[in-house]
This record gives sequence, structure tokens and C-alpha cells, in this order.
Amino acid sequence: MKDIDQADIVFGEGVVVIKRRGVTQPSIAVVLGAESDLAKRTSRVWLDRMVHTIRDNTLGGWQVSGAISTILTKDTTSP
Repeated sequence: MKDIDQADIVFGEGVVVIKRRGVTQPSIAVVLGAESDLAKRTSRVWLDRMVHTIRDNTLGGWQVSGAISTILTKDTTSP
């Protein structure tokens, strides 16, 4: 697994744009859903496509997972 914090994730109205440094074409995905736990400590965002590779662990400060499409997860209590 590798960490790719050489990327910026920008959230728009129903979309996410991932801009990787050194790559001219951004990745764009539609947000299928989002949630936070009751204490608002963890946020999770479901995307409509895979924007990470199987080797990626994090992307732009978010943990990435998912076999069919990307799920972004962030612990909001950490800096």
C-alpha cells in the first residue's frame, strides 16, 4: 500500500475532483452518498467510480477503500 498525499481532493455540488500532482487530467467522480457518525468524528463519502488503485492507502488525506468504487473515509478528530 502507498500513501498518495500528493493530491488535492475538491468537493463540489455532488461531485469530487481529485487533482494529482504531476498528472494533468483530474479524476472526477459523482458522490453517491455521504455520512458522518453521530459524534461527527468520522466522515465517509461513496463515489460512483474507482478513483484509486489497489496499491493506494490514502489519497489527499483521506483513506481510500472499495473494490468496485471508491469509498473515502476521514477521521475528523486527527489533524
